[in-house]
Parts: sequence; C-alpha cells; structure tokens
Amino acid sequence: MPTSRPKRLPQGDRPVVYGYVLARKSNDRVIAKQHKEIALFCIQQHLRLEVIFTDRDIPDETTVRPGLIGLLDVLAFPDTHGVVVTSLDDLSSKATTRAQLYRLIKATGSVVIEVHDEPDHSLETTVQEAMPDE
Repeated sequence: MPTSRPKRLPQGDRPVVYGYVLARKSNDRVIAKQHKEIALFCIQQHLRLEVIFTDRDIPDETTVRPGLIGLLDVLAFPDTHGVVVTSLDDLSSKATTRAQLYRLIKATGSVVIEVHDEPDHSLETTVQEAMPDE
C-alpha cells in the first residue's frame, strides 16, 4: 500500500536521498565511477546524499538483494525524498524486475531519480508496459 507522507526538507531545505548501484560484476573502478557520478549529481541538484547502497555480483532478475533491502529500510524514514541511480539499469535491465523494484520503492513514498533523466517519467512507462493494471 503506497504511503502518502509529505516530504520534509531537512538540513537547509535539501531533500534527503540515497544512492543505489547494481554491479552485476564486481568491478571496483566501475562502481567507484558510478558512486562519483551519483555524488556529483546530488551536489549539482542540491540533494543531501546520505549513503550509496551497492549490490555486487547479483543477477538482474533477483529482487531480494542485501543492498536493496537496506535501501528500502531507509527510504521508509519520514525525511527521505528518494533514491538516485545513474540509470534505470541500476534497478534491473529486465523490464518486469525493474517494475517490481520500482513499485517497492514507490511503496515507501519515495521517488526514483535517474542521473541522466527526469525523476520517474521513463520508469512510469516501463511499469505500465511490464505490469499492466493489477
């Protein structure tokens, strides 16, 4: 059941966000680059980045992931605005899995912010295509 809690803007009116990276193969250089990209984006967008959760060596279709579970826990905090990903593939490159994870994130009352896109717009289309009205 989606929550409708209002988003508070603590710490100087900067929305609190968390990052998420799915590293299908554990490549420290690639992961560090994605972390840096998320951090820089948050600075540019005046977002307060708390921490970046990373899952390594996890298959794309897996929905139960240690980092994702931690992310979902903190997204439920009342002052959390959302999660920042470098691309929607950081959720999953598979449309059905991506839609499932997106719905889990939205159920916390948070938004998904893609570094290279507008928040939620392209993902909404993916959810509608992958999981029509339930």
